[in-house]
Amino acid sequence: MKEKMILILIVGILALGGFGASAFKVDSEDIRNIDIKEKCLLNNINGQSGLQEEWNKTFGGRFFDHILDGKKTNDGFYIVCGSTRSFDNENGENEDGWLLKTDTYGNEIWNKTYDKMEEDVLARVHQTSDNGYILNGWIISSDGKYHDSWIIKTDEYGVEIWNNTFGGIYIDYSYSNIVETSDDGYLLSGFSNSYGDFDGDLWVLKIDGNGNEEWNKTFGGAKRDYGVDIINAHDGGYIILGNTFSYGEGDSDCWIIKIDDNGNEQWSKTFGDNFYNNVRRIRKTGDGGYIVVGTSFYVIDAEFDYFYLDFDIWVFKIDLLGNLKWETTIGDRFVEEFANSIQPSSDSGFLISGMMIDKSNGKTDGLLMKIDGNGCVEWKNIFGGLKHEDTFKVIQTENDDYVVFGYTNSYGEGDYDAWIIKFSYFENERPHTPNKPIGPLAGRIMDYCDYSCIGTEPEGQEIYYLFNWGDGYDSGWLGPYDSGESCIATYFWSDQGDYEIRVKIKDVHGGESDWSDPLSVRMPRNMVLKNFVLLRFIDRLGESFPLMKYIIKILEE
Repeated sequence: MKEKMILILIVGILALGGFGASAFKVDSEDIRNIDIKEKCLLNNINGQSGLQEEWNKTFGGRFFDHILDGKKTNDGFYIVCGSTRSFDNENGENEDGWLLKTDTYGNEIWNKTYDKMEEDVLARVHQTSDNGYILNGWIISSDGKYHDSWIIKTDEYGVEIWNNTFGGIYIDYSYSNIVETSDDGYLLSGFSNSYGDFDGDLWVLKIDGNGNEEWNKTFGGAKRDYGVDIINAHDGGYIILGNTFSYGEGDSDCWIIKIDDNGNEQWSKTFGDNFYNNVRRIRKTGDGGYIVVGTSFYVIDAEFDYFYLDFDIWVFKIDLLGNLKWETTIGDRFVEEFANSIQPSSDSGFLISGMMIDKSNGKTDGLLMKIDGNGCVEWKNIFGGLKHEDTFKVIQTENDDYVVFGYTNSYGEGDYDAWIIKFSYFENERPHTPNKPIGPLAGRIMDYCDYSCIGTEPEGQEIYYLFNWGDGYDSGWLGPYDSGESCIATYFWSDQGDYEIRVKIKDVHGGESDWSDPLSVRMPRNMVLKNFVLLRFIDRLGESFPLMKYIIKILEE
């Protein structure tokens, strides 16, 4: 009765005071306006698969050492490149290019360092037709005078045959894959502001087998544009993957250019939205198309000065001529996800490696996931230790074995060490479908309610719970819990209505159960004064009607 009296009194004062509808507006939909941005629903993750670690190795010394690229070699071993401050360097001040070879079990066979300037980095490695290696990277002098692309050719043991730098008087660097051409030369891509527009353009460089420049070309507009990857095209010529600030819809978009053998553009396409998009790798697909992976950055703001920044993995597929077939973003609002590489799997799906940053504490872990041929997530796993930065840079696949290369701050000898892990695929029995959630069947909007659920895992593994609240939002994964241990989640609804709460669980390998039976709940409108929306009205009204809060206090007594 008091609630009705209060409501009538407020409406009357609003009418007498001439307050319009625009005086104070609360859009309850904006209060938690967070877009999960995952085209494939969570129940598409089948959880039938898992990864089993076969071996885990670190390499390095007391200073910074890291891997930027890795490949399987023709003899079945592994070759990785990056940079090191620990080897051939007494105080760790200078950075040298680093090449390391291991056997099939991750045991070091040999490692080589290459020194040109004060900062020397090798970003990509490619095994050549003579079983040697071609390395692509950059050099920077301590005075900043030199900032050039750096290419090294070695024999099969990493012994240098030649090394050359390329660029002009300003900043030029290359970090794409290196493609062997039919005339025994090499083609690569990167960035240059010595040539083309001063802000920097996408740069394509062609050299012969002895490391001599044959031609170089730039592509770009008035803003910064750069290349990150290059591959042989299905129909001859080459596909260049880059990022552009000059073209497209937003601050940064994906830019794909098709060129012929002489570097002449045949077509180009941009992909992205009005936010920030950044791509890293492109690979051929078995149907004559291409798959691209990168990261999308979203800015989402809501009522009451809430402000959300979110990075998600971005994957899209194009056909032979660059026409978009499908795209998806994969992410969770509680973490930031970044993709560094993608590789086709044996079942027409794709494996993605990268990193995940927990928004609550800034901790970074290596991320490995599998998507099917339509971009739907099949499984997702994270790997890392107690410290704050563990990252996977690239993944290589063969049948059902996966090898990931990166660097870690949690394991090894120094601040950062090179990190290689080999996984094998295995079948994982899915957790049992959890019980129907338990909790109140009715409540009031903006009032918190507790709901509990019990789930079990057939092998007794730890489990995580996910509550779907029936209004487009979920709890995020909660846990870990012991198998059979109850989980309690708390939630409030901002709009009146009928909702169905469902719960699913997943095990430590990413295997997920089916959704539980739904619990139906009803949330009528809450008119009690604890409702913070009503309190906002009262605060505003109190400025013009000092007696308002006093009258309400009397009605409450």
